[in-house]
Amino acid sequence: MRLDCRRRFSPPCPQWILCRFSAIWDKKTFQTQLQQQHAYVTSILDQIPDLSSITEESTFQESERLIKQILLTVRNLRAAFIDVLPERLYAEVMDGLLDLPMQNLLDRVLSLRDIGIDECNQLHHLMQTVIDARNSVVPQAYTTAAAGESDSSKQQDGFVMIEAEIAADTDSSQSSPRVAERFRLVASVLSDSLASITDAYRNDRSYQTHLRPAEFAGLVRAVFEDNSKRRALLDLIAQEQQQQYKR
Repeated sequence: MRLDCRRRFSPPCPQWILCRFSAIWDKKTFQTQLQQQHAYVTSILDQIPDLSSITEESTFQESERLIKQILLTVRNLRAAFIDVLPERLYAEVMDGLLDLPMQNLLDRVLSLRDIGIDECNQLHHLMQTVIDARNSVVPQAYTTAAAGESDSSKQQDGFVMIEAEIAADTDSSQSSPRVAERFRLVASVLSDSLASITDAYRNDRSYQTHLRPAEFAGLVRAVFEDNSKRRALLDLIAQEQQQQYKR
């Protein structure tokens, strides 16, 4: 079956991925491969129904089917790449592909204005499915992989040779908060109690670091009914927003 690679289904492949792989594969060949995978995943995401009706059985089942189809593609790529690439580069490629469904679901969930208990359960199930898949595909030691990559780098000098190009060609969006952490935090709001979220907000800077005050406040309003506890958390968020304006 021929892939539909029209412009709306094929955003540019991040340059940092292409740069890293140009040393071991013909750049044109690998660029085509990545663009095809990127287009394929994006086209599937475009088929996911409106999540505002997620409690309808047909909507939930279709959304789950499409997400699992994407995750199967990622797992198949894992089998192709895991024994070929140095660990850190492998993890970055897998992370980059998984960013697509994560960002798509993030945008959809954060746009909802009213999320009931049933909707929370269904949405959390979909998000947790992606989180579990990422945990099985991306090494847990991803953040420290660079420290143990020296041997691999010595064996594949091409990766060392292009290190200088990577910083110059890295897309500016890479400096934004990591999609995976944003995704995890939004999923936690869908499943955790208001009290535990408030405690975490007071004692841990994760929410403040990875979620903008306005979008976090909007999510809290969508998920929780208006009461004194919700107002207390919204006051904390408003204080954080004021502090950010002063910086």
